[in-house]
Amino acid sequence: MKHIQWTTEQQEGWDRWVDSRPECVQEMCASHPPDNLYRLTTTDQIVTLASYSEDGTVRVDVDEEHNPGILMERQVFGIDINDLVLWEGDPITH
Repeated sequence: MKHIQWTTEQQEGWDRWVDSRPECVQEMCASHPPDNLYRLTTTDQIVTLASYSEDGTVRVDVDEEHNPGILMERQVFGIDINDLVLWEGDPITH
């Protein structure tokens, strides 16, 4: 599920940034673009991507908008990209 819609200018800027990254980051960006919502399989939380790391991990945002009732919004680093699956459902009823 898309959580943001980029303008043409933003998409072009993203594409230029991805092209300037190492191949491992380019692959993560292609398989897990930052404009989607993901379910973190280890916690069942709905997350957005905050950053990519060359070691194959990502930093994610866990927020109340997508996880009503959480005690504290946070960023979590060191998440294995393979633990993220595309979220297609309603984040309020997950």
